[in-house]
Amino acid sequence: MNAAMSLPVTGCLLLSITACIPLPIPHTERLTPSVRADFRARSGHPAAGVAVALTASRKDTLCERAVIQRVTDARGHIEVPPVEKRKSIFWLTMMDRADGIGYWVCTGTTDALGAPVYESRSEVSGGRSGDDLDCFTWEAAQRPFVSCYSGRMKRPLQGGRWQQGSAGGTYRVLFVDRAQGVFARSFVQWLVGDSIVAVSELPRDAKPWERKRLGLSERGGRWYLTYAVPHSTFWNKLGNRWVTYELGAPGEVREVPS
Repeated sequence: MNAAMSLPVTGCLLLSITACIPLPIPHTERLTPSVRADFRARSGHPAAGVAVALTASRKDTLCERAVIQRVTDARGHIEVPPVEKRKSIFWLTMMDRADGIGYWVCTGTTDALGAPVYESRSEVSGGRSGDDLDCFTWEAAQRPFVSCYSGRMKRPLQGGRWQQGSAGGTYRVLFVDRAQGVFARSFVQWLVGDSIVAVSELPRDAKPWERKRLGLSERGGRWYLTYAVPHSTFWNKLGNRWVTYELGAPGEVREVPS
């Protein structure tokens, strides 16, 4: 779960530890910050004409209650102002609200009438003062995805080297949060520059916040990806273990002993 999500709600969940008191104090709450975002297509070129929306609700999986709607210009760019809402109840907690804010970016197309149809969503951990986002759209198993990153977020794993004949490039690893649950789907992309030439979903969900051994490494001229997966035992229901995949040419991936 995003660390910048609604801190007042989190404080209420920790009621036994921290005070959480609803006070009848009218105030203005920021839902989403000002955002400047650049979108790239699978080709690596600017993604023009993409329907984009911002929502402040985790449950709003298709941005049906979006607070901002835009379409990218010829440069794949959008700029939007902050969105605020007047509220009558202020939730007083012992937790620091800090400068973090969480929200979601949805992307899709427009139908024949010009109405947006959103198909994918990316969670963003941003700042209340505003964000510059780097976003790219991609597909896996004929399903569209979007991945957006602010300056506060860790970038996806990228590196290594693959070769197939005269063509070659690098690997990129993406962990995509599931709509339900706490674990993430795992994907490997094969890149030539910024262009995505192949995508494979790995069979095991990830715990991407476990970073002790997370990474790409080279052994004997081959490249390997290691990440943590959930592993329940009698003594530890929330445990994890590390799995390793050998990466080859586009589409070639196999699990090997860690």
